[in-house]
Amino acid sequence: MENKINLNRVLLGGLVAGIVMDFVGAIVHMAILKSYYLYFRGMGSVLNQPRLMAVQILLTVLSGIPVAFLYAFARKQIGPGPKCAVIVGCLVGLMSAPYAMAEYSYYNMGRMIPAMTFVDYFVAAIAGAFIAGMIYKDKAAA
Repeated sequence: MENKINLNRVLLGGLVAGIVMDFVGAIVHMAILKSYYLYFRGMGSVLNQPRLMAVQILLTVLSGIPVAFLYAFARKQIGPGPKCAVIVGCLVGLMSAPYAMAEYSYYNMGRMIPAMTFVDYFVAAIAGAFIAGMIYKDKAAA
């Protein structure tokens, strides 16, 4: 019997994964990069107050859902477990490389902020895929 994708588990795993991904981003940007942001804020390159931060947080939480879907799809080919989560997380994380490069190319924020933004997304995607994988269970076919 072939198992069907369990949509409820994908959504639950995706939301929890998104919360974890947001937490990783908060550590990187609020702790590790704080002094860089303060420096570039003084130069006028970074806003004194972020715009639409609540929307950014919500979008990051929701971005865990596609990660969970990708994990659910990939586990059928790769098999469930950490190996599948790492592969999915790495593939999703690599998609942030162009964004980080554009951040470096077009904005006056030095090298550290774009580099750590890439590291943030890469690590967050792997962590999100792990969490989604821990929560996900296939739905048995009737």
